[in-house]
Amino acid sequence: MKNIRQVVGLVTLAMLISSTSALSMDKNDRFRVVGDFSCSQVLDNSNTAKVLAYVQGFATATNIWLEARKDHFKGMPAIEMVNWVIFKCRENRLSTLGSSLTTLVSELTSAK
Repeated sequence: MKNIRQVVGLVTLAMLISSTSALSMDKNDRFRVVGDFSCSQVLDNSNTAKVLAYVQGFATATNIWLEARKDHFKGMPAIEMVNWVIFKCRENRLSTLGSSLTTLVSELTSAK
């Protein structure tokens, strides 16, 4: 029993030491995106479920944290957002999923 407690304690300590905050700030005091995908990863079909989950989380966070309106994506379904990002990633393979979604929000906001 004592050995199990030690192992659990070491594993817990290792996890606490190695974890990073989801609200990490960069050196310019801006939030940095944790777990972003490159466009090549977005275009890789093996990441489809992860990309969809990221898009859904991004949309939820955007609607919660950005005031001004309740639905920044104007009712756009998540799969439509993914298709838009795939189109943008084919145009600019050096981009990322997060920056593409940020561009989408900007375009939708300015389109009123």
